[in-house]
Amino acid sequence: MAITAQLVNELRQKTGVGMMDCKRALTETGGDLDKAVTWLREKGIASAGKRAAKVATEGRVEVATLDHGRVGLMVDVNCETDFVARSPDFLAFCKLAADKVAQAPKLDGLADQLEEARKAVVAKVGENVVLRRFERFSLPAGVAGRVEIYLHLGGKIGAMVELHAESAAVGENPAFVELCHDVAMQVAASAPTYLDRSQVPEDMIKAEKDIYLKQGLEEGKPQAVVEKMVIGRVNKWFKDVCLVDQLFIKEQKQSISDVIKDVSAKAGGAISVKRFARFQLGEGIEKKKTDLAAEVAAQIAATGQK
Repeated sequence: MAITAQLVNELRQKTGVGMMDCKRALTETGGDLDKAVTWLREKGIASAGKRAAKVATEGRVEVATLDHGRVGLMVDVNCETDFVARSPDFLAFCKLAADKVAQAPKLDGLADQLEEARKAVVAKVGENVVLRRFERFSLPAGVAGRVEIYLHLGGKIGAMVELHAESAAVGENPAFVELCHDVAMQVAASAPTYLDRSQVPEDMIKAEKDIYLKQGLEEGKPQAVVEKMVIGRVNKWFKDVCLVDQLFIKEQKQSISDVIKDVSAKAGGAISVKRFARFQLGEGIEKKKTDLAAEVAAQIAATGQK
């Protein structure tokens, strides 16, 4: 039997599964629609498709370091409930995803490589599972330093930082190793947006200045006073959004850049933070809000009860 686009679309509407999987199911079952549905369910694919529309805001951030701290990785895997986030099947998939990120020569196309495993775990746990994002940092060859990771709130927040040291001796100094841990913890706790002021887009700085300028003028302050106020408020804003300008969470009298200078002196060589990444579970995802009373009332209405 010919597998037509109409037939594929009909199967897709019945199961919520992607076009390619629907075509494959119909090919395997000789174009029989009912058998194709059964085939998809047996493979766990139909279940995965049906769950795809579910919002996945729970889960886990998986982290790991390799090669004596020269390589680090983070993986953000989402599911629908905290119960599934603690299940062995879900945790095994998180570990598999982390292993793939660690071993893959290139990260492009990695999600596609894990798609079958993702569908399999969806079929087992009965919830949507999403490999949302992943990141890997590797020290360049010949560069001393360390990639440090930090996991917070039992896997709900992960942070990763890459620090370079002037020499191998500096990179092996206990003060440097402790600094790497502290900076990773800073990223997790304070959620900086940029590494330093040079990374902040000019249009964003201008927008902040315009806001503070209007605030000052509306307060009736003289122009000269307003201009000084704008500079002060922009500098305060930099301390919120730039990692090296932030106050150190363990010592609020010092900025991160001050701490780096102190540790550089102790370790006997220059130290610099090159980049960071921070994953927080569910950030940027709108979680569906439910009204239990309304749901119960709707169910009663649907059954005709009073």
